[in-house]
Order: sequence, then structure tokens, then C-alpha cells
Amino acid sequence: MGFLSALVSHVATVVAFAPLIYLIFCLVYNYFLHPLRDYPGPLFWRISPFPRAWAQCRGTLVFDVARFQRRYGPVLRIGPSELAFVSDEAWKNIYGHRGVGEEENPKDLRFYRLSNHIPHSILSAGRAEHGLLRRQLASGFSERSLRGQEDIIGGYVDLLVRRLRENSDNGKTALNMREWYNWTTFDIIGNLGFGSDFQCLEKTTYSPWIRVITDSIKQGAWLQAIAYTGLEGVARWIISLAMASFQGHQTLSRNKVEQRIQLGKQGERLDFLDGLIKQVRVSFTKADQSTSMTADEDR
Repeated sequence: MGFLSALVSHVATVVAFAPLIYLIFCLVYNYFLHPLRDYPGPLFWRISPFPRAWAQCRGTLVFDVARFQRRYGPVLRIGPSELAFVSDEAWKNIYGHRGVGEEENPKDLRFYRLSNHIPHSILSAGRAEHGLLRRQLASGFSERSLRGQEDIIGGYVDLLVRRLRENSDNGKTALNMREWYNWTTFDIIGNLGFGSDFQCLEKTTYSPWIRVITDSIKQGAWLQAIAYTGLEGVARWIISLAMASFQGHQTLSRNKVEQRIQLGKQGERLDFLDGLIKQVRVSFTKADQSTSMTADEDR
């Protein structure tokens, strides 16, 4: 009985200290043995993913990286397995176009598509499908199309100026310009992407759908931060819990796309999606709209 008790006690001790032992092993490995060990960077960022994740949650990641690069140089280790580069050559080598037969760098799905519950889009699509979408969207950014969009964009700019004058008492009252620029951008993208705006400038507020998108930007950053710490399973579980609200977003996207498709049957419309809707199957177009709107807010 005494032997069994001692054995149970030893096993319990090992189990209790196993996470700590594993953590120490990871820190030692990342500092002394990791293939990126010779690259410069702040100590805790080099040996642990948590400082980077915390900076992303706080919204200071890009500022922290810029500050570190001024101190450590153009190649910076910002995580145990992650380097940040700042040079024209690096941009070309990492993100530049590859010729026929040349492999491109794979996308990090922790950033582009964290869960299979999230539909593919132009951001996460593979090389062949991404190239197809780029070619079919190109007509919406041709000189002819941009000239055709000029009056539409100008109308929203005029409306923005008018609303600013009305709500600022001709410049006497301070306004949150971030919201006003967001409203203007969403209305323009809504018109050029779906054939109708979201009435953000008219009502000087976010529509419920746009509110979901703006809220998801911060939530997405938190989920990416969780995934970067190695807890991708936890992030995917959280996403699965939120699928009900996401499905509502998808329904709104689908309705808007179908509205734009019907509008296209009435004749040519020189907007972003005219060429895409003519050529790409509808199912892929629907899935892509959520990301096109979200990417617009992220910029």
C-alpha cells in the first residue's frame, strides 16, 4: 500500500510539473538550438510567442516591430519561428510574382483562413484561383471603369463634406474623422461592389451589417493572437461557437450579391464586380464578398 501511495504521489508530481518542464524546454530550445537563434530581436520575443500575441491584442504590433527594427536592423526575429523584414528586396522575394513553374511561398492560414468554417476568398485562394480572380477583377480597375466610377465617388465625397459641415457646426465642433471616413468608404464600396450603398453617410451611423464587420476586425486579431501562441485548436473552437452570427453575415452577403447579379442583367455597370460576375461561378463570388468588405475596413 505504501509503495502504491508513493507511486501515485510521484506520478502526480510529474504531471503537475510537466507543463513547467515543457515550457522551460521550449524557452531553452528557442534561445540556444532553434534554426533562427542567430537573428537579432528582443529576448522575450525571440524565445516566446506570447509577447507578439499580446502586442497584436493591444493593437501595437506594427509600431513595436518598427521600433525594434530601428534598433536591431532590417531583419528582426519577432517570434520563435518568425522573422520580419523591411526592404524592397524582401518584399519582392516574399510576395513578388513567380514565373511559370516557380513555387510561391505558402500562405500562413493562421492569418488568412484560421478555420475551415470560414469560406475561401481571394485572400486565401490558391495560386491558380487567385490569379483567375485577379484577372476577372482587373476590368473593374481599368481606366475606362475608373472614369465611369468617378461621378459615383465624387457624389459620396460631396455628401461627406456636406454632412461634416452639418454635424460640426461649420467647423466649431470636433468630430471623430475615423468614423466619417469609414462611412464614406463603406458607402462607396457598397455602391461599386453591390450596386447600392449602406446609407452610412445618409444616416450618419453604421448599418447593422457593417457593425458586425467592424467588430469582427478586433475579434479576428484576438483569435489570430491565440493561434500564434500554439492554441489554434482553441481559436477554431471559439470560431465554431460564433458560427451562428457568422451565418447571419453570410446571409446578408448572399442577398447583396444576388441583388448585384440581378442589377447586372439590366446592362453593363462599370464597377468592381462587373467582370467577375460575368465570368465566375456565383458560389465563389458569394463567399468572397465577406472578405472584400472586411479587407476594406482593415485598410
